Amino acid sequence: SFKSLQICSTATCSTYSLLSFLSAGSSDVFRVVGDSVQLEINGSVSEFDEFFWVFSGSVSVLKYYKQYKDIKPSPRYKDRVEFIEETCSLTLKNLQKTDNGLYEVNASNTEKTTTLCAHRFPVLDAVSPPAGGSVCLVKTGLYSIILITNHIRERRNKSSSSVIMVWSKKSV
Repeated sequence: SFKSLQICSTATCSTYSLLSFLSAGSSDVFRVVGDSVQLEINGSVSEFDEFFWVFSGSVSVLKYYKQYKDIKPSPRYKDRVEFIEETCSLTLKNLQKTDNGLYEVNASNTEKTTTLCAHRFPVLDAVSPPAGGSVCLVKTGLYSIILITNHIRERRNKSSSSVIMVWSKKSV
């Protein structure tokens, strides 16, 4: 993984910090601080009565009891979580660096308890564009790419552009 990359033109050199993306689990996303992320459950949820979203294996995020339509977010997530009853999916809002990690949903009925899915994603600091440049996030089927462009003003009013691409391939 890259730590930094130096881009040079004939008149100037600039060094930019690049982002390393970590991804694993059934969901392959990354977000920046302040963003939201929707954590979906793929498949049917109709056979289950209770749902427990947990962070890092033991931190309660939300409990849902279908019979009573009772949604109980934990105090840590109370103002930052939305629950969609029909799909039992979860939206985390206003992400912080401490939200970086593994989220799982455990579901149970009278016969069994099972983990329906897991989502792991890093929460990254927002990237500031270089002076006169821009930052753009592009998501494609297999890759997530950050484009950092730097428009370099050279002597005699000539200008050139540099583009840095950082990508993360999804796990298969």
